[in-house]
Amino acid sequence: MVYVNLLSVDSQNEEHQKFLYEIIKYRWENHDIVNISYRTNSTTPTFEEHVSALTSSRYKHHYIIKLGDVKIGSAYIDKEDTYGMFFLPKYLKLALKTYGKENTELDIRPEPISVVAFKCMIALHPEITLYYATVNPKNTLSRTVMVRGGHKEVEVILTQKTKNGKLVGGEWPDVLDDEESV
Repeated sequence: MVYVNLLSVDSQNEEHQKFLYEIIKYRWENHDIVNISYRTNSTTPTFEEHVSALTSSRYKHHYIIKLGDVKIGSAYIDKEDTYGMFFLPKYLKLALKTYGKENTELDIRPEPISVVAFKCMIALHPEITLYYATVNPKNTLSRTVMVRGGHKEVEVILTQKTKNGKLVGGEWPDVLDDEESV
């Protein structure tokens, strides 16, 4: 039987650091699909910046998600009980191909891998009774899976660019976006 399981991240472990950095790089390179730039710098963090963030006290719990022996993604719970989860497509495909002919937890639970991983995480932390999650509004698949699984949409967060105290973009900009001013 092949199971989804969570490996606690050791922020000092170079193998863990490199795997998690691969996720960061993928997310930055595919920011049109999964936008994380609004939360951090305007460029892909360096490996050193990534390691510094890993060793900060931002995370209450941090995990590498595995399907059998294959690392497929990561999950975390921050200090405000907001969780995040991300799967690297190439490793997810590898794991599904590797274990496709074997009996897996996914065969006995007809749920998305993200739901199985989330259930593993909440089982490890029964002291947390209310989880929050943020999802890119373009990621309708994740939003649908989460709402079907019991999540409630409670807030929409919007951003507004400004430059030197003036609005940038929208119908009533005070200044033009950098792209528009070129």
